[in-house]
Amino acid sequence: MGDMSTAIGIIDAALTALNGALGTGTTGPTPDAGTPIDPLRTLAALELLLRRTVDAADRSIGGSPVRAAAFARLSERFAHAGSHAQIIAAGSCDMTEVNTLTDGALAGLNRVLAAQEAFAHGDTQLPADAVSAADRKPLHKGTPEFLESQFNLDYFTAEHRVKSHDRLLPHLDADGQSAPASYPQLGSILASGSVDPRAIASAAAKLAALEPAIEVQSDPHDVRTKLEALVAGTLVTAGQKTVDKLIKRA
Repeated sequence: MGDMSTAIGIIDAALTALNGALGTGTTGPTPDAGTPIDPLRTLAALELLLRRTVDAADRSIGGSPVRAAAFARLSERFAHAGSHAQIIAAGSCDMTEVNTLTDGALAGLNRVLAAQEAFAHGDTQLPADAVSAADRKPLHKGTPEFLESQFNLDYFTAEHRVKSHDRLLPHLDADGQSAPASYPQLGSILASGSVDPRAIASAAAKLAALEPAIEVQSDPHDVRTKLEALVAGTLVTAGQKTVDKLIKRA
């Protein structure tokens, strides 16, 4: 077990304890040394644990403004982690063409996850992959429509998640080839967890809107890199409102 004074040590110890509590179960891919149980089961358990812990933290505040401020800051970090996960998950959905899942497979998936405790414990397992035949119309036109339908999002929000993934993270292009993040400096900030992912994604979208103007410059790559660096630095030090003003003047 790692040094309990480091993040890695704390994470390893917590996962070991959680994995031991959940047991081996029967769901998910064959585990490896680094992932004793299906990480999707871990996510399901963590969501249950988070809700319970939030209630306990609220009751622990008493009349302490210091504890209340700590509660607010830690809650903000959880929100950032959730927003980060949404962007990564949208990319996974796009890469695997989740919109082609059959109605039966999707219904089975939703049925399993509706009983979250059983899935977390390993008592149930996800259905096998089943996708529409090449000559059949898929259940959803694309990933944004899938996200919109499944999670009651408006289409713009769903599409924004998918585009944000490709702007901020390495991905597969339209030809199935590996492609770098469009804005790797913003992607680095996303990975650091220091800034709200929603603000990072918004900044990336605003930079993308400037692409036509950037492309007519004598050195588009240099202009793009310098502008992204300015936006990234401003986002970290001054926040989203200042970035919005900066981009409007660009």
